[in-house]
Amino acid sequence: MVWMIFAYFFVIVLSLSLLYSSRVFQFGLLLLRFVSSNISKTISNSKSKEKAIIILGPSGSGKTTFFYMIKNRKFQHTTISMKSNVMELNFPENILLIDIPGNTRIAKNEILRYIPITKAIIMMIDSTSKSSFKECAELLYFVICEVIAKSISYSRDAHKQIKSTPIFIICNKNDLSTSRNESYIKEEIERIIDRIRNSQSLLVEKNTLGDLDNPFNFDNLPNIKVSIFKTSLLEYNEDVMMAIQKCLNFNSIH
Repeated sequence: MVWMIFAYFFVIVLSLSLLYSSRVFQFGLLLLRFVSSNISKTISNSKSKEKAIIILGPSGSGKTTFFYMIKNRKFQHTTISMKSNVMELNFPENILLIDIPGNTRIAKNEILRYIPITKAIIMMIDSTSKSSFKECAELLYFVICEVIAKSISYSRDAHKQIKSTPIFIICNKNDLSTSRNESYIKEEIERIIDRIRNSQSLLVEKNTLGDLDNPFNFDNLPNIKVSIFKTSLLEYNEDVMMAIQKCLNFNSIH
């Protein structure tokens, strides 16, 4: 779109130069540079002001259902997608809500794409499935490393203030008798992350998740606050509304 504007403007300048003089052409080029510079700055500033909440989780955990409950305030059947769903929320300020696919490779690429503007993370998990715990832990390990790396990068910039990144782990399907409680799920995820962290200890850039001599614990993460709670997304009800309110609490999103 921007380049189309430049092209039209250049054609106008060229036409005027043919009708009048080379001075008009030179003036037009100067004006074109000025317009180009200001449009680029505007685009850059708008991108730097973008903020996002990302929703992660294994396929079948209910993350896309949660996304559409926020969007439409009702239950909606969903299918597996290879693309992120994005919508803009308009609360006190504009913020993007991004539902990232469950496919691990795509998810990691999308995390790297959006992490610079991510202000909060929602991790959906199937509270009845141990395999979901494992996938969730592996994805959390990756995203936590990226959040910490971003914080370290910001700490080197005197003009950027380091702010905490909230992570909300939502244990879905608590209506089922086989669902596990929050304490069990938290301990299981921490145990898996601890194992991953120890296996990665030889990689200096990955050794950022606390003291290796002590078991991994969410409470010891720098600039990251982890909350975990249960819900059921069978229908849009008061329980779901409370979960949404917790995740979209803008007192926690900077």
